[in-house]
Amino acid sequence: MKLLFIKKKFHPYGGAELYLKRVIEILGKNAEIHILTQSWPEDTSFIIHKLRPVPFFSEVFFAFQARQFVQHHKNEFPLTISFDRTIYQTIYRASDGCHLRWLKQRRFINSTLKCLSFKVNPHHLALRWLEEKCLKNSKMIIVNSKMVKKDYEYFYGKELSAKCIVCYNGINLEKFSPVEEEQKFHLRAELEIPDGKIILFVGSGFERKGLIFLIKAMQLLPEDFKLVVLGRDKHLKHFQRLVYKLKLEKNIFFLGASKDIVRFYQMADVFVLPTLYDPFANVCLEAMACGLPVITTTANGVAEILEEGKNGFVMDFPIEEENLAYLIKKALQNREKMAFYARKTAEAFPLERAVKEMVKIIENAYPGH
Repeated sequence: MKLLFIKKKFHPYGGAELYLKRVIEILGKNAEIHILTQSWPEDTSFIIHKLRPVPFFSEVFFAFQARQFVQHHKNEFPLTISFDRTIYQTIYRASDGCHLRWLKQRRFINSTLKCLSFKVNPHHLALRWLEEKCLKNSKMIIVNSKMVKKDYEYFYGKELSAKCIVCYNGINLEKFSPVEEEQKFHLRAELEIPDGKIILFVGSGFERKGLIFLIKAMQLLPEDFKLVVLGRDKHLKHFQRLVYKLKLEKNIFFLGASKDIVRFYQMADVFVLPTLYDPFANVCLEAMACGLPVITTTANGVAEILEEGKNGFVMDFPIEEENLAYLIKKALQNREKMAFYARKTAEAFPLERAVKEMVKIIENAYPGH
């Protein structure tokens, strides 16, 4: 069995990359694995085919480069699996979700004029074209939530959504695990986090992740409620200025990105991600595995595994800061019970299960299986 995987770039700490790495490691025991990419770690036993990066419209150019390579080697690779939006593959793993749904969601944070501009913006026009081509040209589409499948049906029709298979993300349950209450305080001291009720937010791209809603909700919470923000954003100063304007600098802490994120989950009390769009935010699953109640939105695929008031809460749009503040207080009032059920929920989604599902799909799709 000979397989070609397509992944534009490999980020060592990315959830999709870790998942892909596990999948190809298992398949590599009985198959010859080739990877088509622009960037991949050199220390690998797999056969790497590198494509030249292009600085503009990089997603579209990569898709055309990948198509040219696959067409040229079509007799060599009877099955190709892409983890990016490309236009010539057998299986597409749609980890980025539906771009048209994301554009629609932006009406909750952007002006009407800006939303209209997306219809003529070259970048978005290119991505819309690429997404449609990718979905139509794939024989099978693997989505990580029912929400994404419904989005595809809404924007592209039932015929396309019929090709979708829902395969939820998984989590390393040994790495992401709860700690005792006493250990929480030790971790806060090590991380120099002040005492109080600790709310955790994790995510890069603060606008899409809805951080502004959480910052505004912090005005309505008691003084001992602290917000720790992990992640990067090119407009960080804009959010910091808002915090100072609202006089919340003693309650909100921007700590950047962290390679040792587990300790932050373990020291927190509740996890909040008021995202505008996430196919299935793995950070929520990581938080639940560490025993944190999760508060998120209906635009997050994770909402499908949350039970209201049991392991978390789900908010509708438009988000009201008063409601978000109320839900945070409610989660903290029932933290012990909700923490227990959050961990129980996460235990149903081990990484090994997700990997095995993907491996089985690929093996069954291989010609002559």
